[in-house]
Amino acid sequence: MAFLSGFGRNMTRRILPMCVLMVALHGCNSVAGLTEGLPPAPMTPGAITTETWAYEYAGGWHTEEGEWIHIPASEGAELLLWIESAEGICR
Repeated sequence: MAFLSGFGRNMTRRILPMCVLMVALHGCNSVAGLTEGLPPAPMTPGAITTETWAYEYAGGWHTEEGEWIHIPASEGAELLLWIESAEGICR
């Protein structure tokens, strides 16, 4: 079972950028519109996945179950800027 858990995490890291791109480019009408004029999407090698996420709110700790993908701030910022430029091209 440990092999499958590790396998799932690795696949999530590789598939996440594609999912983000599909959501980000939902306004494009054709395949040509998806790639024309776009620079390559930034990579997120520092991304990790976890099965729970805990955060502090209103003086207490709250835990959320599920699969979470965490991206370092610098990589997240690059990805956000890329998504915004891609959305601008697709409009």
